[in-house]
Amino acid sequence: MNVDISEAKRLEFQTPDGGSTYVKMDGPNYDRDLYLKVQSLIVSDNAFNDDDPFFVFFISDRFSPPLYVVRGRNFEDAYEAFVDDCVERKDASVVIDFKDLEAVKDYGLETNNPSCNFSSDGTPVDTEAIQVFDVVLKAVEF
Repeated sequence: MNVDISEAKRLEFQTPDGGSTYVKMDGPNYDRDLYLKVQSLIVSDNAFNDDDPFFVFFISDRFSPPLYVVRGRNFEDAYEAFVDDCVERKDASVVIDFKDLEAVKDYGLETNNPSCNFSSDGTPVDTEAIQVFDVVLKAVEF
């Protein structure tokens, strides 16, 4: 059975070792439990099965960065979905601005061997600060 969790009021994730808890929920938190709040849930277009894995992504270039739970067929699929979401949100810590001539030069975008990655639509991105780890879905509240 394939359950659509995108409309859930509360999703609770935990690291496989039972350590930290991550929660995606609407509205304010009145729980007394300590957990880390997730900014949004991103589901890859390729994630079709209930057993497709979840990952927490964040950009480690700031204090207390937003956390994103991403579901994909595998790590590579989730990674691509996260990078594409960064491009869609125009996240300046990931997307390389072509108008910034120094950045174009630094990343070698004018050469045949650039030192950056590209999103699925060809947008140049700097993925060096992206951090990721796997989590498991523990609870769903509709």
